[in-house]
Amino acid sequence: MLAGMVITLLTGCTGSSGGTADRDGGPPLPNAAMGYGTLRDVRYCEVIPSVDTGGTVTSSVWNTFGHDPCPDSEWSALTEQIVNQQFGSQSAELNGPRHWVFDTVIQPGDQANDPRTYQFARVPGRTFTFGSIETGLLVELQTAAGQPLGDEKPYTVREFPRTAAWTYQAGSSVHELTGPAGTTYVMESYSQQVDPTLSWEQSDTLGDRLTVPPGWSYSSRVLSKDLVLGNGGTAYLVHDDLDNSYQKNTTGAP
Repeated sequence: MLAGMVITLLTGCTGSSGGTADRDGGPPLPNAAMGYGTLRDVRYCEVIPSVDTGGTVTSSVWNTFGHDPCPDSEWSALTEQIVNQQFGSQSAELNGPRHWVFDTVIQPGDQANDPRTYQFARVPGRTFTFGSIETGLLVELQTAAGQPLGDEKPYTVREFPRTAAWTYQAGSSVHELTGPAGTTYVMESYSQQVDPTLSWEQSDTLGDRLTVPPGWSYSSRVLSKDLVLGNGGTAYLVHDDLDNSYQKNTTGAP
């Protein structure tokens, strides 16, 4: 599952931020400037086609953020076969719907100070419509044919290239996995792929549903000050058995 490796590079489509209602009457599109308001519980979908050019596989991450609300009716109609036919890929992953659980994010290339030109690290001008869902290109990854990107099992730490800073605002809740060595991983998105009914409101009691391995634990807390998770080019990611994603707490805070 390629999506398990790349979903958290940066992505989204909305719930709590302002915007215009979507064409099916669902959640509004996100606020133009994500530095204002919050991304918490913002919905997004990703399409990840992979093209084998003879020894090298190029996987591209196309995200609905700022392009399309990814309504359930259109997302459920999209299939890997449709993606491959339209994109010319040999395989594809459909990653979503997912929802962010942080408040803001900044990555090189973002234009956070001007809502008129905010791009959220997209590749300018690179768009593609899968089925009837419009997306923007976030990143392209190249691997040798047959080479996996990493262990895809739940509760397995994966390294992934990323330079960004996630902010969880004071007074908000965070949900964390703690590994056997005491390392903490903060939830960055929850998934509705395994459980379509999963919601942000269930996060506090999510630990009752997870089957965590020995040495792992799940907990929730309310922040007394902002929590900023940054990295210098490498992120350490973990997924639970419901496919919710977590990033290593790099601040040294408990």
